[in-house]
Amino acid sequence: MSRNTSLFLRISEGKNLAAKDVSGTSDPYCVIKVDNELIARTSTIWKSLNPFWGEEYMLHLPNGFRQVTLYVYDEDLMSGDDIIGCASISKDMVENQPKGMEKWMPLCKVDRDSEIQGEIHMEVTRYHTLDKQSLLVKVIEARDLAAKDATGSADPYVSLAYMGEEQHTHKIKSSRFPCWQQSFEFEICPTNEADCDGCLTITIWDWDRVGGDDFMGRIELKLSDLVVNQVYNQWFRLYPRGMRINDSCEQPKELGTIRVRARLTEERILPSQYYTPLIQVLMDSVSPQMHEQLSPTPLKMLQDVNGLDLMELANTLVKLYLGQERIKEYLDIVCTEEIFTTTNPNTLFRGNSLATKSVDQFMKIIGMLYLHETLNPVINEVFKERKSCELDPGRIDVHKKRHTLRNLNDKSVIQRSCATLTRYITDIRDRIINSAHHMPPLMRAVFKILRERNAQRWPGPEYADHQYLAVSGFLFLRFLVPAILSPKLFALRDQHADAKTSRTLTLLAKAIQSMGNLGLQIGSGKEQWMEPLHPLIIDSVKMIKKFIDEVVDIQTTNGVGRRRSVFHPSINIKQGFLMKKRWTGSGCQDSGGDKSKWPIDGPFALKKRYFWLKHQGLSYAKKPTDQVRTTFLAHQICGVERVDKFAFSRSNMAQILLQNAHGHLEVLYVQAKDINDLHSWISSIRKMTITNSSLLDAYHPGAYRGSKWSCCLKQQTHAPGCNKTHSQATLGDWRDPLDPDVEAQTIYAQLHNGRETLKQRYLESTEAVNRSLNDDKAKVHNTLLPPGEGNEKVMRKSTSFQDAQIASVAQLLDVVRDLEKAHYAFQKMETERERNSLKSGKGSEPLIVHSSKRNSHAKVHTKELKEEEVQHES
Repeated sequence: MSRNTSLFLRISEGKNLAAKDVSGTSDPYCVIKVDNELIARTSTIWKSLNPFWGEEYMLHLPNGFRQVTLYVYDEDLMSGDDIIGCASISKDMVENQPKGMEKWMPLCKVDRDSEIQGEIHMEVTRYHTLDKQSLLVKVIEARDLAAKDATGSADPYVSLAYMGEEQHTHKIKSSRFPCWQQSFEFEICPTNEADCDGCLTITIWDWDRVGGDDFMGRIELKLSDLVVNQVYNQWFRLYPRGMRINDSCEQPKELGTIRVRARLTEERILPSQYYTPLIQVLMDSVSPQMHEQLSPTPLKMLQDVNGLDLMELANTLVKLYLGQERIKEYLDIVCTEEIFTTTNPNTLFRGNSLATKSVDQFMKIIGMLYLHETLNPVINEVFKERKSCELDPGRIDVHKKRHTLRNLNDKSVIQRSCATLTRYITDIRDRIINSAHHMPPLMRAVFKILRERNAQRWPGPEYADHQYLAVSGFLFLRFLVPAILSPKLFALRDQHADAKTSRTLTLLAKAIQSMGNLGLQIGSGKEQWMEPLHPLIIDSVKMIKKFIDEVVDIQTTNGVGRRRSVFHPSINIKQGFLMKKRWTGSGCQDSGGDKSKWPIDGPFALKKRYFWLKHQGLSYAKKPTDQVRTTFLAHQICGVERVDKFAFSRSNMAQILLQNAHGHLEVLYVQAKDINDLHSWISSIRKMTITNSSLLDAYHPGAYRGSKWSCCLKQQTHAPGCNKTHSQATLGDWRDPLDPDVEAQTIYAQLHNGRETLKQRYLESTEAVNRSLNDDKAKVHNTLLPPGEGNEKVMRKSTSFQDAQIASVAQLLDVVRDLEKAHYAFQKMETERERNSLKSGKGSEPLIVHSSKRNSHAKVHTKELKEEEVQHES
């Protein structure tokens, strides 16, 4: 059993941002921090106060979070970046919204008191004897505190206050992982009722020689929550004094607003065997026998009670059926239903339905490698050359002024642009039409099904083009063209295109879209200035049709749905250049020529190497073409974590912890080109090694330099790690492995929330229909009609339909009920385990008042489950 906490974020756009440059504009970008931990950074939109990012992130956070803060900066090439403002999303804002939230959020001034992170380790006892009552507190250590000094460190000390009495620890200089090991005692007056119900406040401060000390976090423990003579030895998460960020938003319009969408998924994942009945029901619902019945299938019922966004539901179902090797059957069911309910073939698959969203997600999961192989060379060439292209006469004057083409007349500019675009379009077209045999077989099999169903719905030569459009509408209009228009959103580029390149990509996308439409809309639109490209588009139509014929010409589909044909182990999960330094800690010479010994003294030189990450392990060499590589097998990797920025005075660094053949720990330090590339490598390595048995629980975020660790100041070379590892905290992307348990839990949650809707829609309506049928049957027997004819046959058919509907709904509700009982049993086990751990002094944050709201919610949920269980038994 595990916990799945995922946060989806979409940073859409900004509006009326504050100008930070002398030109009256800004170069804005967003930084995402989860509990003050830097996670990702958007692209920079140059010279804009109304930027559009459109970037999405899926954060997997198994340990939960308190709040996400979005910082908007203005990038400066010659100096430090300027902060424009920030906006915060607390967990409470998205916790009870299944579809998530999307709104414009005002930017506010940054308040340093709200930037809280870290935990403190204490031992607390309410000591009670016959003649004395006291509160004993031992402050042991803290970890991962926020950096408050310019050196990236802090000088923390702890202040303890109870009923007006205040005591302090000594300060630890230059450490975000201090160790105090100090004990304190507060006397409790038993005759004073207020004294017995007081509150112990623990606050961490950063000591400053000049000016006031900086606040670093606090917790409050109520004396009434402490069991007498019970020892509480645990880590406590630090909290801010209040949501000061939102309080400082007195004039939000001065800094601007950003549009953000967030959706939180927080589920308990049961062992796989508990989801087998639900998965089996969903698999049966796409079988040919079930599809021939008129009664609603479990898949149709799920659509009726869905509380998710349509894209999220489609993504969940696609992953589930893909993992069970039934994706062809699922897409056949949903697409066939839309084909046969559409009256006009020209409007087929033009809207946002479950069918279109499912095929979209299917292509992104299956076809991203194909997309990269097909388009990457041309897209990279467009970005590298940065040719100015314009065909619209209304834009020519602005285009010539912006790109220093004043000496050319309008006709010359159009001819020059047309020649450049023709070269790019021809290259893209040729790469597409020659890629049929490189397309994943599973994609080809699905496109073959779409074409066959379209031919069954609209037979005849007059609908011949529509059979091609059924395939090109997805492959071109919903996959290739969006990737050309926005390469960053499909991981083809690390940054958004500038204005010049973006215009070129837009014109290329228009031309490829016209090819995908088989040139049927040429001359009928408003953009008549695209006419210079029309001959090329028309000449390419036959090539596109031949390409589609090759795509669907797949003789057999046996085995194409298997998982190994989608993600083969030999495929590179990730590859690219990184800077590296390997330290073995034994003074030996490694294969890369690095002299490795502890401590790390002197200059820290990194070497540029090309890395490959596969399912078997991680390897690197000097050049991408080198065949001799240094390789670390996957089972050797014990963890991958970020390195403190000030450990080597370098940013975007990570450490890969390795176990050599002798069982000794080695460290491979790597540096990425930016924060997004760094987290992409970290997430990819963590996903590959998530099942390793040798994963570490703690690590050192700093380096051993001089005679001590820079993070916790411990002097032992092999001292235990001072910070906990984050082996399961990852960023989601299209390379993620399938997890049927997570998808099944998501579907169960929707069915559980929609139980009453299912009962009202199917069971109660069925009872009413049955009563009506019984009345009609009595009327028939009172007439002169002979039995077994006419209405008698209709009634038998209606009765069988109602019986099948009742059986289908009852089966689905029984599966949901069994899963509900399993969740209740595991929740009860967790409660017992927490109660036992509290008795042994190892509980997890039972004393913080901030968690009382969540505990009360859990109690209410448990009570509801008990009541429902009693009703079910009765």
